[in-house]
Amino acid sequence: MTIQKRKTTTKSDLKAALTRLLKQKDFEAISVSDIAKEAGINRGTFYLHYVDKLPSRSTGLTILLI
Repeated sequence: MTIQKRKTTTKSDLKAALTRLLKQKDFEAISVSDIAKEAGINRGTFYLHYVDKLPSRSTGLTILLI
């Protein structure tokens, strides 16, 4: 698998993980570690794609909340 393919998959994995977690608890109660663990990635990998949990709400992951 190429690096670009992995990045694309990782972002979709993160979005899917957040969707699953939002069915269980409020956004404020979800940590970056929770999202990373649910997506099956390391927390550091999350930070390769997003600065922190709050900006991720406005840069792609929020789309799931609308």
